[in-house]
Amino acid sequence: MKNGFTLLEVLTVVIIIGILSALGYATMFDLIQTSRAKDTARTLTSFTERMLAEAKMKKKPVTITLNGPEIIAQIEGEDPKTYSLGNFSKSEEACSDCESWADAVDKSGGLTAEVRMGISGVDEPGYITACAGAYCGSTLKSADKNKFKAWIKRRSGNWEEL
Repeated sequence: MKNGFTLLEVLTVVIIIGILSALGYATMFDLIQTSRAKDTARTLTSFTERMLAEAKMKKKPVTITLNGPEIIAQIEGEDPKTYSLGNFSKSEEACSDCESWADAVDKSGGLTAEVRMGISGVDEPGYITACAGAYCGSTLKSADKNKFKAWIKRRSGNWEEL
C-alpha cells in the first residue's frame, strides 16, 4: 500500500496552479488598467467642465493644460488649480478612425475658453489625452456637441466612449 503522493503528481499540480495564476494575473492587470483609464477619462472630463463652469460664473477666461501627470486650470487673475492623474501623463494619442474625433486637435498644451454665451466657452473641437503604457483616458469636445465626452483606449488599441 502506497502512502502520500509521488513527485510527478505534486509537480503536475504545482504547474497547473502556476498556469491558472498567470491567466488570472493577466486578466486582473487588464481590468485594473482599464479601470484606471476610465477614472482618468472621467477626471479629465469633469475637471475640464468644472473649470469652464467656474470661469463662466466669474466671467473670466480660463486656460487648461496637461503638464506631465497634472491637469492645471488657470482662471485669469487667480492661482492655478491642479489635479494629479497618478501614473497617467500627457499624450498626443487620438482616435484616428472615430467619426466623433474628426477635425479635433490636441489641446493638452493649452485649451483656452473665453467668456461667451452658450454652454461651453470652447468653440472648436479638441481633446486632452493622458496615457499610461497602452491604456489612455481622454476628454473630447467634438464639433457637433457642446460638451466634453470621456473616452478610453484599451491595450487592444480600440477607443470607446464612456
